[in-house]
Amino acid sequence: IGEQRIRAAKMLEVVYEARDEVRDLVRVLEIRLAALDEASRDGDPDEKKELLRRIASLRDERLHDDSGALEALARYVPLEPLDVDARGRLVEIGRRLGAEARVATVLEAASERADTKGMRGEILTEVAGIYENQLGNAEKAEATHRKVLELDPDDAELALPAARALERLYTASGAHEKLRDALRTQIRLEESSD
Repeated sequence: IGEQRIRAAKMLEVVYEARDEVRDLVRVLEIRLAALDEASRDGDPDEKKELLRRIASLRDERLHDDSGALEALARYVPLEPLDVDARGRLVEIGRRLGAEARVATVLEAASERADTKGMRGEILTEVAGIYENQLGNAEKAEATHRKVLELDPDDAELALPAARALERLYTASGAHEKLRDALRTQIRLEESSD
């Protein structure tokens, strides 16, 4: 995309925003985003995040375009995993579209970019809930809860909810040996947090 086209898109952005022509505004924002994608090494990551955030917001709130909003959020959330509102919108829109598996994959990618164990654990717990409650995939829910436990097995605030979730899964599946281990982990964590 040529430099002139990018300049034109920026000028049109101002016009479309002033006139409240949302479809055209989204189109020029997407042109700017495509230019950033082409120049990915030289592109400003903050500008890319901001463009994706705006596109997702406009598609969701103004155009009521769930699939377009989901696409933008699926690109934005892994770049900005701390944006709790965007993650919530992703989950909500994904549920409406029946795209829970895609949402789980996007959130897993976001968890890898989270800068703290607590945030990573929070996101992975959300992923495990999607696997368990919306997709009915107990195996993936278990594996995801185990990832949370492995982040810091001695941090009760992080690991105890995962151990309790594993207890629930193992009780339901009759996995007695695994249940025993989950209960031992819970007891250890509860004793250490006292």
